[in-house]
Amino acid sequence: DLASLRTTARLDGDEYVIDGHKIWTSYSDVADWCFLLARTDSGVPKHKGLSAFAVPMHQPGIEQRPLRMINGITKEFGQVAFDGARVATENMIGEPGEGWRIAMTIVSHEREPGEVGYVARYAKTVKDLEEAVRAGPARFRSDQREGVAWAYVQSEMLRLHVRRRLSERLDGLDHGPGGSIDKLLMTWVEQTVGAAALDLAGSKAVIDGDNVALKIYLYSRAQSVMGGTSQIQKNIIATRILGLPAA
Repeated sequence: DLASLRTTARLDGDEYVIDGHKIWTSYSDVADWCFLLARTDSGVPKHKGLSAFAVPMHQPGIEQRPLRMINGITKEFGQVAFDGARVATENMIGEPGEGWRIAMTIVSHEREPGEVGYVARYAKTVKDLEEAVRAGPARFRSDQREGVAWAYVQSEMLRLHVRRRLSERLDGLDHGPGGSIDKLLMTWVEQTVGAAALDLAGSKAVIDGDNVALKIYLYSRAQSVMGGTSQIQKNIIATRILGLPAA
């Protein structure tokens, strides 16, 4: 629950003093700046007490802690600890208390697959799988070949969906909570592609610890967590699109 975050920013003259943690921060070990959501007012409802900041990363009071992912990568995400770090008041993004609105705008774009080049990555993986099957179809079972075909169908469907979404955005359409549908779709496609890659590689993927197919599969499992878990996306769809009561 993002609105329940406990990282605080306390006003001290013309600066805010930050204490707390920020986890799953992309490339935090090489970043010069960090987008941070922090609680600036604890006396109002939790959604209204948040503010957004652009925080300089190279300063005392900030500690980087890399996170090792299931596929062995340690450079993509990190946990950042703030212990008395400071940020100028002029580095607040928007007005005090507008952090939730700003964060939701960012997240709505992050959850749409057209923003981050995922479609091209899926297409490249599927093309590599297709070429492997065409080079020696007799080496693969029929269900393995069908898995690659299904991965192609899904990745192509996602590509066309993204084109439609981008066209709608050019027309000024705000998808709002519809981004959660896109996020679930992207997760579904990536995990289908990952499963096809692992199945095609067979036991070699497990025996060879540096196998590309295994890394693709393991990374795909994280897609149901990053950018908001699939459970959260389903709750958003249920309450904000379908109008169902909250559990």
